[in-house]
Amino acid sequence: MIDTNLIRETFSKLAPRYEEAVDFELKLFWGWSYEDFVHKYLTMTPFRNDDTILEVATGTGVIPRAIHEKSIPHKKIHALDITYAMLQQANKKNRQEGYKNAIKLTCASAMQMPYPNNSFSLVMCGLAVHHMDARKLFSEIYRVLANDGCISIADVGGSPLWKFPIVRFFIQIGSFLFYLIKEDMSRARAEALGAPTSIQTSQDWCDILNDAGFENITITKLKSKYSWIPKPLIIQAVKINQGG
Repeated sequence: MIDTNLIRETFSKLAPRYEEAVDFELKLFWGWSYEDFVHKYLTMTPFRNDDTILEVATGTGVIPRAIHEKSIPHKKIHALDITYAMLQQANKKNRQEGYKNAIKLTCASAMQMPYPNNSFSLVMCGLAVHHMDARKLFSEIYRVLANDGCISIADVGGSPLWKFPIVRFFIQIGSFLFYLIKEDMSRARAEALGAPTSIQTSQDWCDILNDAGFENITITKLKSKYSWIPKPLIIQAVKINQGG
């Protein structure tokens, strides 16, 4: 079960050094730097001219700034996160890099986004869905996504073995101990109690997206450092024009 209060507490503490922590963990588990991973993610995302973009769970706003830095054509970028401390860091970095007015930051839950129906032509989410209820999230994304709009998600894909309670138990214990030693109790609880039970297999991703109404689903598995670590995935789908 996802505890949103625990997520807020954990990522509020992590906010000042969030990018450094993600960089360390991606290098450790997947052999990617954070910068290289974001570059790969953006390269694989189907941007279109004049996209209106939403990034869900933006954290410190790394992905919206990278879109600007790469001069990817778009109309507007909105970035949402449930943790205010993360958005404070994003706002600070946006000002420092000259993007203060180019990225609209909103503090809200991805389960109840404060946007009208059909607001965006592209919705993105980088490495955060495993901290959320995926079915509720994609139902809400479907609502705010325009007809013929696309989603592009970067996350992890678990093995079917993770569905077995004994396997999941040992994964949770290992995750808890790692983050307790590396970080603190709140991060250990957030990663061990919520994330392992929310990581989806490729088939789970397809089922969830189909149930939400998405079509043309593609899932690309990227390389990672260790065969036993859940692989990074790029997941994409389309909301087909309902009037077509």
